[in-house]
Amino acid sequence: MGAKHNIIVAADGKYPFMLKKISKPPKKLFYRGELGVVNGLCVAVVGTRYCSDYGLSMTRKIVADLVEFGAVIVSGLALGVDSMAHSTALEMGGKTVAVLGSGLDNVYPNYNRGLADKIVASGRGLVVSELEPDAKGLAFHFPMRNRIISGLSQAVVVVEAPKKSGALITAKYALGQNRDVFVVPGDVDRSSGRGILELMQSGGGFPVSCGADIFDYMKLQPSLFAASKNVDEGGVVNSSPEGLEGYEKKIYGVLNTRDWKSADFITRKLLIPVVEVLSNLTMLELKGLVEGNSGRFRRSKL
Repeated sequence: MGAKHNIIVAADGKYPFMLKKISKPPKKLFYRGELGVVNGLCVAVVGTRYCSDYGLSMTRKIVADLVEFGAVIVSGLALGVDSMAHSTALEMGGKTVAVLGSGLDNVYPNYNRGLADKIVASGRGLVVSELEPDAKGLAFHFPMRNRIISGLSQAVVVVEAPKKSGALITAKYALGQNRDVFVVPGDVDRSSGRGILELMQSGGGFPVSCGADIFDYMKLQPSLFAASKNVDEGGVVNSSPEGLEGYEKKIYGVLNTRDWKSADFITRKLLIPVVEVLSNLTMLELKGLVEGNSGRFRRSKL
């Protein structure tokens, strides 16, 4: 990442609001990309570098859900869970923030330098560090980095984490910062599942299996954070046709002409009964506004 970096200090009005509220926030941040993404609903997704196939699969599933609900995905650009979190967010057309434990010109791990560049180039991401641009990724930098990951976020999701792992440090920072902490239950016979078990036993982490569980626990309405996803190809915002109201208008509002959505997804997103979703989708199809294919739906191209 040899491109020019930007600097923001804590006294600046554009300094991340959530981060400013923690104990000992960074006095300054070096960043590349879109600083404004931190103003959205940020959810951190973290875990071990040595994750299982199950851990990668669950990370992908949860991040995909969170992006559909309009959340910004925050993580640490490490291998394993972090990399999957960032990559899935980008793949799903969402926003993501990578917090480094090194300087911007010395991305660690070096293997993920390309991913960092991709985050910046997407126009929907941010790469940030409190360290000087040429700083190396030293061991003591990463606990410092972890407090920023949780500090930027309203909630933290831990997918897989051995005891004494960096992900557990992030979770402990989050609890101290009065953030919600969620955990994905896993195989307790594996080392990567024991940290999760420890969090659950201590009451520090609420178990979840999908993004909807997280929003339900936080008592959030996913549709309130999905406005940025209500776009057609080219980023054109679509308004509802005249005459739509009630559930028909809500359902039409979460669809676009590009992505196929299941009735189950619409149910979870709008928190309305599936029978109502299916009956209203049928009416929208009859009106020529929605098309279906193998149980999935999208807007018709009018």
